Amino acid sequence: MVRFFLPAAVTLIVISTCLVSSADTVILKNGKKLKGLMVNEYKDRITLSTAEGEKTIMKSSIRSAVYDDEEKALLQKARNQFKRRQYMKAYYTYQKVLEIDPELGEAKERVKHLRSFLEKKIREDIVGDMRGKNERSGATISKSVAEEVAEDLGIVLGEGEKYVFIEKVLDNASIDITSELRPGDKIVSIWGEMTAYMDAREVGQMLLLPGEVKMIIERSVRSHLASSVALFARYRKIIGGKFSLKKKGIIIVAVTPNGPFDRAGIKEGDLLFSIDGRLTRYMPIAGLKNTVRKNQNKDIDVSVRREITFWKKD
Repeated sequence: MVRFFLPAAVTLIVISTCLVSSADTVILKNGKKLKGLMVNEYKDRITLSTAEGEKTIMKSSIRSAVYDDEEKALLQKARNQFKRRQYMKAYYTYQKVLEIDPELGEAKERVKHLRSFLEKKIREDIVGDMRGKNERSGATISKSVAEEVAEDLGIVLGEGEKYVFIEKVLDNASIDITSELRPGDKIVSIWGEMTAYMDAREVGQMLLLPGEVKMIIERSVRSHLASSVALFARYRKIIGGKFSLKKKGIIIVAVTPNGPFDRAGIKEGDLLFSIDGRLTRYMPIAGLKNTVRKNQNKDIDVSVRREITFWKKD
């Protein structure tokens, strides 16, 4: 178990670098202790699942946290270092994570990516070809980030109440990503870091980081469900697919060609985030199936989350 107890003078460091997705105890500045499971961490707040339900806690009110294992604390540290473009530090921190769990997918992918990037950067340093892309002034960075995202990725970002979303998909992208995105898609996370409450400039900078980008989008669709005369209709026929409870949540594990979910653009592997206006995080499978049966032959709102991975060209 890794414990963090830091004085008020370094509270901001705790907030920005030490919170992970599985804190056992969150200690507030007023001395109150909250026990539970951190289910989401955003730019300025966290969501803690407790015995009394989910609680949203602003980071500015947190003094410190107690974590359940070293691996997750190191993993969050590495993510924060990468976000701050401390690539060499991030590389060695991810290496420490792999010493604890050699099969952790995120750490393995990041180490491979960072090794390639750092080798290339060293070669560029030797020939003096560094252009200083990360040294733009604050007065021009917002415009240049928007331009680079539009030019390199072929998308225009918009700012929503909680998430940055895809406002427009252009036809001049230098990578094949536009076929995977639609206007209205929300960018939920990039490399495991939640992007809620970030602005378009911050999200754009994360998308422009070198090499591979792995992000999760949230897409809301309306699906017209099929109907069945059977008294206890099988939900699979009604949605044209099958879902299963996995570690990440309720996953669509099969989609029937030309079925209701297929026509709505839902794909195998999507995480079913909400249905009929209700989040599925705490919805039992039986309750989800009943919701499907009650909406036979009706239009129903469905939100899914999907992972998209792509490489940017130099």
